[in-house]
Amino acid sequence: MIYYKHILMGLMATGLMSGCGGDSDDDIAGSHNQGKDCIACHSNFTVAGTIFTQLDASDGDDVAAAYNHTLKLALEEGTEITLIKGYGSGNAYTTVNSSAIGAFTAEVLDAEGKLVNSSATLSHDADMLNCNTCHSQNGENRAPGRIINFRL
Repeated sequence: MIYYKHILMGLMATGLMSGCGGDSDDDIAGSHNQGKDCIACHSNFTVAGTIFTQLDASDGDDVAAAYNHTLKLALEEGTEITLIKGYGSGNAYTTVNSSAIGAFTAEVLDAEGKLVNSSATLSHDADMLNCNTCHSQNGENRAPGRIINFRL
């Protein structure tokens, strides 16, 4: 019993298991806290957010989440960081060291990897890596609302 308890504690400490919802390696589509603060639950993420089909989608709306889309950060010096598709439709994240991120342009990629939306050029910086905190249902800190999968 003690052995299993240590394994369980190890999984929780590494972020492989959390109280934030059902992470499953084989279920990227569906619902997993879309629009909520990803980094609050997944402390190993450095950049995280949700892509939606509607600018004013509410938290947890897996119907309005953009299935199989992801985000890319185009950094000022030319490096690109493509986020990993996370659990739940539209969710994406990376664990890249945030000290390597300066000014960047956020870009939305569709299922084929084609650019379908982007922020203004170099309009973000390393203080803006927790995407859903500004790109909320109504938008905060000058963000226009949710990150969406099409050009306005």
